[in-house]
Amino acid sequence: AAVLVQSAARAFLVVRRMGPSWKRTRMRLRCVSEIVESERSYMRHVDTLCNEFLYPLRNAISRPPPGAAPICTAEQLKAIFSNLENIRPVNQQLLESLEKRWTEWSPVQCIGDVFLNLVPFLKLYISYVNGYESARDTLEACLSNIQFAAFVAECTRKADLGGLTLPALLIMPVQRVPRYELLLAELHRHTADAHPDR
Repeated sequence: AAVLVQSAARAFLVVRRMGPSWKRTRMRLRCVSEIVESERSYMRHVDTLCNEFLYPLRNAISRPPPGAAPICTAEQLKAIFSNLENIRPVNQQLLESLEKRWTEWSPVQCIGDVFLNLVPFLKLYISYVNGYESARDTLEACLSNIQFAAFVAECTRKADLGGLTLPALLIMPVQRVPRYELLLAELHRHTADAHPDR
């Protein structure tokens, strides 16, 4: 945290020395800060989905109590969480790359290449998005099972989600790529034509 504060302070001092273009540079700095914070928040939610819901549910169906039926099937679990486990490491790498750039931030720093490196992996999101309606329907059907609903309620309570629900978390990967588009469009708007990130 101290490194991030120092980095932001250095960037601010450089911006102040720049003269008339400082406003555009300051806005660009805010955009990058929002991109990094947004990715951190998103990764916290993806981690919660995996650690607080997917893995406990997988464990519960692989080892049901003696004489009890599993609370859902492996196929239902796969339908609900789709390829989230494949998306997670891609976004973890993206976050690490963004944080590295942020700690070294200067007015001429670029982040466009970080997103360009992500492009080949965006096809993972296509699969998730295409399966989202089925995931929602499967979750709704599973929640009609009292044991499944109780298990999810307990997972939600333990995770302390601040009012978020499992369905609210599951839609986040669907919303992520459009969010990148908005964040990057805003960054582009505040990037000078001569900037290497343009």
